[in-house]
Amino acid sequence: MSSLHVPVMPSPEYRRQLIEKALPGNAAWLVESMDHLFQMLLTSDMLLHPEIGNPIEHHIIVLKHLVAIVEEKPYDYCREALLMAGCLALLHDICPTPKIPREVIDAATDEENRKKLAAQRIANRRTHMHEGARIARDILEEMCAQEESPFDELLSHQAINDICRAISIHDNPTIGIPLPNDFTLAHELRESDRLWMVTNLGIRVDLSRRSVDPDDPDAFIEQAQRNIGKFMGERQIYQDMEQHEFRDPYTFFHTKAGHELYCRYCADILQYGALQHDYVRND
Repeated sequence: MSSLHVPVMPSPEYRRQLIEKALPGNAAWLVESMDHLFQMLLTSDMLLHPEIGNPIEHHIIVLKHLVAIVEEKPYDYCREALLMAGCLALLHDICPTPKIPREVIDAATDEENRKKLAAQRIANRRTHMHEGARIARDILEEMCAQEESPFDELLSHQAINDICRAISIHDNPTIGIPLPNDFTLAHELRESDRLWMVTNLGIRVDLSRRSVDPDDPDAFIEQAQRNIGKFMGERQIYQDMEQHEFRDPYTFFHTKAGHELYCRYCADILQYGALQHDYVRND
């Protein structure tokens, strides 16, 4: 059985390497602080908890996505936005709770059990978000209390409030609740987090959770199709909300950078499928 989905403590060298790769050259000033924060979170009750369901690389890939979105912003906003992106990416999953996939609920043998599982799934997600936001606030306030740190310099009280609010609702669409149209930060986090599902590692991790061989090419393509289907399903919760502006008719992407990453990952998946089945795509 694959254990790709189980988080493992990295070496200090690998941890720092991950941070450096995720941050652009103009954010070298942030590497030390993010490495320190990441190290703080790699404990058995936070990012190394088995219920987290993701390897440590998940949080760094989310950071990479958020940075790509932040770089669309005006230059004078960039330093604060980069720090907020780092905090969101590393802190958004710090309260692990058991994940109950819809497939498990659908497979339940009777209606009563399905209702119980569905209710537990929602309760778990809410705990994950709300407790995660509370813990994140404690950590950020502690970091801001350290003098001469980027946290103290750049993170205002309002920035901490925005980070914690985004964490407190980031999985709302998973339980059928749309994100507020005017809360840009929440949409940026949601896009960055969900994009993980169409990365090579994210797809293989989903297979690992299902106890399916992540190196099986047919299973990989099937899982990728499942995940893309979830993106389209998420769009449905916004169907009666005309004020939302999306990048295409099918998915939930608001940002240009997030949508471009999605299209790039989808193209990679198609190319992988073409190579595995011995034909060449010319489109």
